[in-house]
Amino acid sequence: MLKSSFNARTILASIFIAASATFAANAQTITPISLSGFNYDIVVGVGETGAAYNYDFGHGQNYHFFEAGLTGSPAGYGLPASGTFVSSANSNVEFGFAPYDGNNVAIVSDSTDFTPPTSVTLTLSTPAEYTALSFLDTSDNGGGGTFTLNFSDNTSVEIGSAFTADVYSGQAGILANIGSQTGTAADPGYYTGPTALYEQDFTVPLADQSKTIDSITINYTGGNEFYLFSVSGEAVPEPSTWAMFGLGTIGMLFVMRRRRALFE
Repeated sequence: MLKSSFNARTILASIFIAASATFAANAQTITPISLSGFNYDIVVGVGETGAAYNYDFGHGQNYHFFEAGLTGSPAGYGLPASGTFVSSANSNVEFGFAPYDGNNVAIVSDSTDFTPPTSVTLTLSTPAEYTALSFLDTSDNGGGGTFTLNFSDNTSVEIGSAFTADVYSGQAGILANIGSQTGTAADPGYYTGPTALYEQDFTVPLADQSKTIDSITINYTGGNEFYLFSVSGEAVPEPSTWAMFGLGTIGMLFVMRRRRALFE
């Protein structure tokens, strides 16, 4: 009887520990969301030749990002070769760039003084429910936009906005030693001064956390150009995770109650 009780306690404790670990992992990590719909390429990737970008910061000033390890680039600078990085502002947030050899940024502007449109919609590769979202952005000489979530039930909600400082403002960003490439593909130069990407964090309204997000729309609100590079999210825990966590908790409480009864 004692052996059977011990085995039951061991199994229930294992369920509780496994569920707690899974629950904690889901609750603490904000990971990159795969998106399509970026409208410009302002990153020169390793191995790219010729016109490796189709737009630049400042509308014609020939400043653009480059991948770390690009031939001729300064050591220790550039966007991460892995395409991902952990935010220096929040270690629970990881961002991921779109591939450097294709369109990798969503740019919005007033579309009159600048080329980019006033609105861009990015589509999730895998629609899902989220409790929180983090946005990686910057601007040319100050620029802003709003973030609207579009759900599978054809409703939408604006969860926030941002107006960020210039990419070369000198303010601290969340990724160090970015730098930028200047000049032309035939005659490039490099800038290693302060270059900033910024993080915006928002909680999805509780009433919308059970809705599936299909796409995210960025609308221009003012300033020059506003650049969005990445969106990361905290996924709503799977029902099975909640069920396992609940089962483990109930089981542990049951065992504790039985043990207390034995010693009364």
